[in-house]
This record gives sequence, structure tokens and C-alpha cells, in this order.
Amino acid sequence: MYYMQHSGVQFSTTTIISGFAISGEFISGNPPFTKAFGHQVTHLENLVCDPNMLQNIYQRINQEKRFEEDVLMNTAQGETWYRLFADNTQHVKGIATILLHHYDIHERKTTEQAFNCRLVQTP
Repeated sequence: MYYMQHSGVQFSTTTIISGFAISGEFISGNPPFTKAFGHQVTHLENLVCDPNMLQNIYQRINQEKRFEEDVLMNTAQGETWYRLFADNTQHVKGIATILLHHYDIHERKTTEQAFNCRLVQTP
């Protein structure tokens, strides 16, 4: 697997892209999306583990601002960390949609969390 840097964050180069209606209904995803998340996705709320994070996504999108955060997501393999980029875009028919780019950062994030946990426990 190849890795690249963006904003000082390392993530995999496999580009997972998906599209959702502004209300959160699933529109489409590329083949890597289907491989990671399966065929049963119907709504953005099915993917985002933390309801507060989901509200943050909607808030940024409704303000027509880019959302960029580490997000724990429900995948076909279980909960996995992704660096998620979400943009308010115009669909082909002029309908506003949410375009997501997902970058798998699970290994980096779990290592980071273990390190932070050890720092807290160190006297």
C-alpha cells in the first residue's frame, strides 16, 4: 500500500469516493467504497459512528465549507478510522450533494491513541 502526506497527515493513497444527497441519502460510491463499506449503505448516518461528528459534517456542509477531520466509520470489517473530506458540490443536474473522500488512517490513528494513553498513564 502506498501512503501520501496532506496537511501533515499520512494516509493511504487508495481513493475512496462517495456521494450523498444533502439530507444524507446515499447516491453512489466508487468500487473501493463498495469494497470497504459494502452494498448495504443507505444513509450517511449508517457510516459515521459518532452522532456529534455527523452533525459537524452537516453543519459545515450547510455553511458551504469543507469538512476535514479524522472520523471513526462503520465499515464492512468493523469500525475504522478515516481522514474524511466532505464538500458541498453540485450534482450533474444542479442538485447540491455531499462529496466525500475517505482516506484510511486506521493504523496511524490507533497507534496515536495508544501513545496518548501511555502518556496519560505515565507518572
